[in-house]
Amino acid sequence: MSPKEPTSTLYTTTFPILTSILKTLLHLLRTAERTHSNPSSLLLNSRLHATMYPLTDQIRIATTFSVRLFARLTNHPEADTLPTTLLPEGNPQTFAECYERIDKVLELLKDADNDATKEVVNANAETVKPAPMGPGVEVDVTNALYAHTMVLPNIYFHLNTAYGIIRMEGVEIGKRDLYVGFGELWR
Repeated sequence: MSPKEPTSTLYTTTFPILTSILKTLLHLLRTAERTHSNPSSLLLNSRLHATMYPLTDQIRIATTFSVRLFARLTNHPEADTLPTTLLPEGNPQTFAECYERIDKVLELLKDADNDATKEVVNANAETVKPAPMGPGVEVDVTNALYAHTMVLPNIYFHLNTAYGIIRMEGVEIGKRDLYVGFGELWR
């Protein structure tokens, strides 16, 4: 995002944010892999509570929702299938698979950093489309509302849950680690 760009378009309030969240996830995972003393499988399968998803699911869900939002906002011709064609099926099982999954989404977002894509995303801010709200439930909502009230809060939840799992497992991370991916937005 250059200083000359408007700061409040649908593009600038979604794609750079997704990129920042995913870069933060990479930082948290790399820190965990580098400093955690137990086997990686224990950390990757850890969860905050028995009824919650493990760390690998946090990565899967954050990346899947990112791709879904990308597909919806860009009018991607394969919007319904893009998450399954771009990303490996199931949960990542290793740190390398987590990194690969996140890197694929980051590459997708990087390739979208051009005027043509920004124009499409911004022009479609008020376009109304159905959005899934759980099994068998859909609501019609604008792209902007879908991005800001459904997808981004969901992805932030999974970022923070991943942080909580990693911290709970004894990895020395702090609040500043949650800001790592966002530093580029402040420059």
